[in-house]
Amino acid sequence: MKIKELREKSVEELRQTEALYKEELFNLRMQSSTKQIEKPSRLRDLRRGIARVKTLLREEEIENPEVKPAAAKKVEKTEKPAKAEKAEKAAKKAEKVKEKKK
Repeated sequence: MKIKELREKSVEELRQTEALYKEELFNLRMQSSTKQIEKPSRLRDLRRGIARVKTLLREEEIENPEVKPAAAKKVEKTEKPAKAEKAEKAAKKAEKVKEKKK
């Protein structure tokens, strides 16, 4: 999308556009990893589109201080419980396999 078209959008629309671009970029990367991508140049276009949108969001943030950047999600460190859950699942799966063999 051209920068002129992006400048006409509101902040909320820009955030939605950024999310769509990121999702499409993820999907194309998956296709690329499986060698099913039809237009490899689309990856470059999407990266540049995301950069354009982020630039406009930052410009808007500087011009209007009341416009807040998109809130980053806080990720709590839950490595140990996640590992414990995986271990429990693996143990249950191993038990099921043993039961099937009997």
